[in-house]
Amino acid sequence: MTMQRDGRDMTPEEEAAWHAQWADFGKPNTLTEALAGKFAQLDRKRRAIEEGGVMFGTVPLKTDRQTAAIITAAYVKAKDNPAFVIPNWKFADGVFAPLDGATIIAAGDAISEHVQSAFNREAELSAELLALTEVDDVIAFDIDARW
Repeated sequence: MTMQRDGRDMTPEEEAAWHAQWADFGKPNTLTEALAGKFAQLDRKRRAIEEGGVMFGTVPLKTDRQTAAIITAAYVKAKDNPAFVIPNWKFADGVFAPLDGATIIAAGDAISEHVQSAFNREAELSAELLALTEVDDVIAFDIDARW
């Protein structure tokens, strides 16, 4: 379908010029804008990884913020009282199982290490982004591929 302008068909050259005029619409104009957009994308990626769960042996553990807060409270209780037991902990696969104090501490450590590794990777990629000096290089920076 040929584009129209002023009641007539555009020539191929006019149509190409029109498309070129709008090709950069929405593209960041400055390095600061490009970095802000990429840092927002990086934050979303880190949070998805952070809250995406971790394997605890052969059992998947949730790592969303609510679960992390609950396991942190249990971790504190287990540190204070090694006999502390959670009789029915629901794992990410829907299976309920008891957790003794040592297992609670190990699970808390696994979640903490998982979360910290997500932040560590975000920090590494942030440093790589900050080293870039061209808008097009920032735009081309593929967070998923580099994660």
